[in-house]
Amino acid sequence: PQLYEAAVIDGAGKWRQTWHITVPGITFVIVILLIFRIGGLLSASDYVQAQRVRKVVIREFAETLQQVDVLVTPTMTTPAAAFEGFDGTSTVRGRSFTAPFNLTGLPAISVPCGFTEAGLPVGMQIAGRPFDEPGLIRAAYTYQQRARWFEQRPPI
Repeated sequence: PQLYEAAVIDGAGKWRQTWHITVPGITFVIVILLIFRIGGLLSASDYVQAQRVRKVVIREFAETLQQVDVLVTPTMTTPAAAFEGFDGTSTVRGRSFTAPFNLTGLPAISVPCGFTEAGLPVGMQIAGRPFDEPGLIRAAYTYQQRARWFEQRPPI
């Protein structure tokens, strides 16, 4: 196993903590390193502009959530991959429907909603209003109790 040093940077860009991690498969560490490298390519003006866009997106989601209780989307843009040959870095390189909720800070939860023809699980994401985690969990629970997808397992 290789030893990596990881740093915790807070939202203001201040260093908070460093620790060492050893991971036999190192895929997770590679993903984190890729994220840090991508971030290093952005200038301060890029960051400021991104924060401006983020505020617009937050406002648009808030306006939408005044008209509906929750938003429902697929969790991922592609179905789950088979374990054999799985590339852990694909989650960084690929697109995801979780990104808007990571960007806005809105609470979201993914629940199973079916299987592909190959028998792999498909996720449905439910997102709610700011600080309405109880309502979001109730919506997810109600769906799960009616759909009962959690009772089925993909073939191994």
